[in-house]
Amino acid sequence: MLKIRINKAALEELQRSEYGSWEDAGCPDTGHRYAVLQRHVAQIEVRDDAEAADLYYAVCSGTFQLTHLRVARRLADVLREAAGRHDPEVVRRWDGPSGY
Repeated sequence: MLKIRINKAALEELQRSEYGSWEDAGCPDTGHRYAVLQRHVAQIEVRDDAEAADLYYAVCSGTFQLTHLRVARRLADVLREAAGRHDPEVVRRWDGPSGY
């Protein structure tokens, strides 16, 4: 399990960036990165490698990196090893957030 401290405002922005895909998925209580981000107010709790890979993909490829590049890079650095264990391809494809 990984516990990552994050600024409350940055976490809220990351939640907002993932809300639409969570809604499109039918608002599941678990198994979606938005549900993972809802667990705490100023912390992200990643319970397994699958969650790490899903969240890693989100911070490297999503819109959050456009406004919070430094935070996205820090999150990616923390998540990379666990994400790579679950899905090596996601780490090969995304070496980290680029800000573009």
